[in-house]
Amino acid sequence: MASPDGERNQNHDANDQSTEHGQQLSAELSAMHKQQAAAGRNDEELTALEPAAFAAWQARETANFPRNIEVRDFEPKAIGPDETLIVLQRHPKYFRRTDGEDQVPGALVDPVGSREADAKFFEEFLAQIPPNERDKVDVLFLGSDTQYHGQGRRSFETAQVAQEAVASVLEAHGMSPDNIYSHILNYSGDDAAAGQPAQHLVDPADRSGFNPKAGAPEPMAHLSEPNVFNDSPEFIEWLKQQTDGEIGLQFFIAYEEDQFKERRQAMGAEGPDEIADRTAYAIHLMADFAKQYHADHTDRRLLIWAGTHYDTISPLVKRDVLGAPKEQPLGVDYGAGITIKVDRQGRGSTSVSKKDYVMPLAAEPPTYRRPTAEQDQ
Repeated sequence: MASPDGERNQNHDANDQSTEHGQQLSAELSAMHKQQAAAGRNDEELTALEPAAFAAWQARETANFPRNIEVRDFEPKAIGPDETLIVLQRHPKYFRRTDGEDQVPGALVDPVGSREADAKFFEEFLAQIPPNERDKVDVLFLGSDTQYHGQGRRSFETAQVAQEAVASVLEAHGMSPDNIYSHILNYSGDDAAAGQPAQHLVDPADRSGFNPKAGAPEPMAHLSEPNVFNDSPEFIEWLKQQTDGEIGLQFFIAYEEDQFKERRQAMGAEGPDEIADRTAYAIHLMADFAKQYHADHTDRRLLIWAGTHYDTISPLVKRDVLGAPKEQPLGVDYGAGITIKVDRQGRGSTSVSKKDYVMPLAAEPPTYRRPTAEQDQ
C-alpha cells in the first residue's frame, strides 16, 4: 500500500491546550526546546511552572508557531569552507491516480519546472560564495526509496531532478563534464571521467532492495514515507474503523496526533515519534558523513540534498525544532523543506518561516525497522 501523501488541512484549534496536555508536554519537551521556545526564560524558571500555568503558557506560545513550511521560504543558507548545508526537500506535485488516466503514478507532474526551481536555488547558493572558491563545492544527493503503488518514486525523482539542475548550473558556469563528475559525489569511479570515487553514505543494509543505476542519488530508507502503510495493514484497518472508515482527513489527524498510541504500539506499527526518530537519525548520518568528509577534504563546502516527504519533515520540525505538540498542525508545501547549516564546530542551525532555530544533530539509531522490503517487489 502507498500513502496518499498524508498532509492534512484540519481546522481544529490546536492552541486550546488543556491542563492534562500541559503535564504531558512538560514531561516530553527537552530542556533545550523549553529554553528555546521560552524566548529567554531559563530552564529552572520554566520547570518551576505549575502544569496548568505551563499549559496556558504553551497555548500562548503555539499561537506564534508557523502553520506551514512554505516554498517561498525555501532558501539556501550561506556556508563557509569546511561547513555543510543539508537540504531536506519535500517532493513537488506528483501523479496520484492509478486508474490509467494519469501518466506514471508517483512520477512528478512537472519535472521541468522543478528543475528550474532547483537551479535557481543552487544559483543562489553559489552566489553567496566568492567566485574564486566555487570550484571547491561538492554535492551529494539522497532520496527516499518510497515507491508509489509499485511505480514512480516521487521523492527519489525529486533528488534526481535536483542533481540534473546542479549539473546544468555547473555547466552554465563553464565547468567541463569531467569536473562536474568530480563535484557530484554520487558518481562512481567507473562513471566519472575524473575518477572521483563514490561517497556512499547509506549502509546497504538500510536499503529496501532498490538499487538505482550508478551515479544516481543514494536511496535512503530513513527518509521514506510512513512505514505503517506497508508494514501494518492490520493497524491501518483498525484506525480506519476508529475514524471515518477510510484513509481520509480524520484518519490522518488521529495518526499524526497519535491519538491511539498504546494500541498502535501494541500492534507494532510505526508512529510519528518513530518517524521523527529515523528522520533525526538520517540527519545525524549526514552530519557525521560531513564531518569525515571535511576531515579528508579541507577548505571545501559540502551540500547534501535529500528528497523526502511531508510525513518526515513535519513531525521532525514540530518535535525537535519548534518544540510543538503533535496536535499542532504543520504543513509543508510541495517542493518546500528546510535547510540545515552545520558549522565547523559541528553545530546545527535551521530556520522556519525566516526565524532561526537550533537544530539537534545527535541521534540514536531508530528502534523501528521495516520487517521486509515487499514494497519494492
